[in-house]
Amino acid sequence: KSRKYKDIYLPDYVNRDLVRAMARTGRARFALSDLEGRSPDAADGLGPLLRWSRELAGRRPDVTVRHSFPPVLDRPAAGPLVAIMPWEFGAAPVEWVAAQRDGRVDEVWVPSEHTRGGYLRSGADPDRVVVVPNGIDPARFTPGAAPLDWGLPDGRLRFLFVGGLVWRKGVDILLRAWEEAFQGDDDVLLVIKDFGSGGPYDPNMTHEWIRALQADPQAAPIVHNSDSLPEDAMAGLYRMCDVVVQPYRGEGYCLPVAEAMACGLPVIIPEGGPTAEYAPPGTAITLPTRPVTVPQREVSGLAIPEDVSVDEVQAADLAAAMRRAAADPAGARAVGDRAAAWMRAHHTWDHAAAVALDRLELVVDRAPVAR
Repeated sequence: KSRKYKDIYLPDYVNRDLVRAMARTGRARFALSDLEGRSPDAADGLGPLLRWSRELAGRRPDVTVRHSFPPVLDRPAAGPLVAIMPWEFGAAPVEWVAAQRDGRVDEVWVPSEHTRGGYLRSGADPDRVVVVPNGIDPARFTPGAAPLDWGLPDGRLRFLFVGGLVWRKGVDILLRAWEEAFQGDDDVLLVIKDFGSGGPYDPNMTHEWIRALQADPQAAPIVHNSDSLPEDAMAGLYRMCDVVVQPYRGEGYCLPVAEAMACGLPVIIPEGGPTAEYAPPGTAITLPTRPVTVPQREVSGLAIPEDVSVDEVQAADLAAAMRRAAADPAGARAVGDRAAAWMRAHHTWDHAAAVALDRLELVVDRAPVAR
């Protein structure tokens, strides 16, 4: 467009795919700044972004975009601030909303309308809380990706769960449903891929539950892997399996669901919530939910204005859905085929980048002129 470039500062870890997609448009230049003080690495595949980071270092940015946990809410030295702040537990943290209301943060980006609703319940300015969705890389996450070879037994339908073994991810619901749905002589296998000791979640009683099921000859088999997995291997992980099961209670977007859909896998997910915004009817196997409120007004040290609120599927409904998928694998594959086509057509990082760049232009246009 015939307008000045935007010099946008983004950390490269979580937002790498988004910033690369924005750079491809030619509408902006970017300098990358890691909030933990590390230097961007050429091995991250950032290409010209590293050169831009060197050229633009020290210049006044048109806008700063930050994404970290906990978020850094201090005003930048110059220009407006956009903070990417997803949330998974209903009403958004008091301090985050206060930063938006008192002008420290000019705009908040969230990955779903589901999350935005929590901000609005907390009193955030609806004009300054905007959905900028996540996306998938269609070159990486594709039905044609080569499956990983973990030496798993053939002839068993493979269910996959990806994520931390924590309450909000619903892994306890999954394990109860697994015990109810299948026995040791059923031709099924559950693969649980978590983040291990290097990830964001600490070991807990769920690990012992998994080990007990693995040792039980009457239980259907479970493979639990906590090894570090390179990013480029994620598509192969999905393609190694047949059905993805993510019975989450609270999510801001749930990227594993989107990536699995792009790889052509049927996903079993709660109805409603953030995944409903990119998984329309016919592209996923959805389960009814019920609202759950936990009498707790602090999460990870963050005060929230209401009790924690999430939506929860029932283990019996999940067990029935997994049994149906195992009984009709061709029908489940058809759901995955529709999902892959939908995600490639509507939910790539290029789609997300277009939304982000439009918002950044608005943020810059309404910012006071520096004098």
